[in-house]
Amino acid sequence: MPLFNRRGATATGLTYNFEDSAVSASAGSVFTFSSAAIGTAATDRQVIVGVGSIAGTVGTISGVTVGGIAAVQAVHSGEGSMSNVDIWAAPVPSGTSADVIITHGSSKSRCGIGVWSMYGAAACPFDTAGSITDPPSAALTIPTGGVGFGYCQTYGSTATYTWTNLTEAFDETVGGNGTHTGASSDVDGTPTITCTPSSTTSEEGMALASWAPFSPPGTAYRYFRLNITANNGHARGGSIGELEIFANTCEFPAANMSSNTAPSPLVASASNSEVGNIEYKAFNGSASGWYTQTSAGVPQWLQIDLGSGNGIAPTSFSITENSENPSTAAPKDFTLSGSDDGNFSGEETVLKTVTGQTSWSDQEVRTYTI
Repeated sequence: MPLFNRRGATATGLTYNFEDSAVSASAGSVFTFSSAAIGTAATDRQVIVGVGSIAGTVGTISGVTVGGIAAVQAVHSGEGSMSNVDIWAAPVPSGTSADVIITHGSSKSRCGIGVWSMYGAAACPFDTAGSITDPPSAALTIPTGGVGFGYCQTYGSTATYTWTNLTEAFDETVGGNGTHTGASSDVDGTPTITCTPSSTTSEEGMALASWAPFSPPGTAYRYFRLNITANNGHARGGSIGELEIFANTCEFPAANMSSNTAPSPLVASASNSEVGNIEYKAFNGSASGWYTQTSAGVPQWLQIDLGSGNGIAPTSFSITENSENPSTAAPKDFTLSGSDDGNFSGEETVLKTVTGQTSWSDQEVRTYTI
């Protein structure tokens, strides 16, 4: 049963609230927690999910969705090869409840979640930490005006917990011989946080993550297009292993894509593509990436749409050389542009012009400041 009252807590420019917790002892690789409370709808809401799963077979958490929106893993911890203790975050602007779906790479015997809503925060964590000591203990920096979250799980005991330097939100048994608990704090500093069980446990783990208040660095754009005007002599024209766009330390797209339109609301597109290496392959975390058909030539372009309400103000971007093509196919001269409507018919802003990029090595990563 949740222990934290629902009036919420406030830090300067940032608010947060514990919303829900749930457990399941039905073994499987996918756990669906239906209609979990996620707080008041708002365009700047992030839903924070602490997740614990254990036993069954070896395997980590491969994905978390909240109302169909993909969450991003902030931190992973957990003792042993069968224990997972994670914190994930998803931008969920609408609804007051949602199905939270936890997907594993293999079957687990039990799973639990804790859910918080957070508003007015930066898009990615300020600091993260994890611990598998007995008891779990780690330092976490909580920035001024920010918030820190903790999630802890153990196996082989129905122990209760005592948190140090975080305020407990819930403390529950999971399947009769395990427990999980969550906590938070908006007191800034770098405290040592501990999660102490009341009795001997095994395969314990603690995950910690903090966020700073949102501070917009500049003009935000929903659409970004890399326009390649020259490569290093290959007839193929366009070849990108991976394209990553950054807003300070936050990487976008925040989730690896599995098709040109998944996960929602991401959409990848291009001027031309080879079968098997289509647009989204430049945003799926693999250096094999996107490239155009043989003899397509230049110019070519590659584009990412982050979705309505998800515009970012970029500070840099990186390109990874495509592992499946020779370095002569790598881009030599190119621009990165941002747009609010995606037309790229004169309304766009050229954010960076780069020329003379030669002598790429296999899977080399080059970063460009905007």
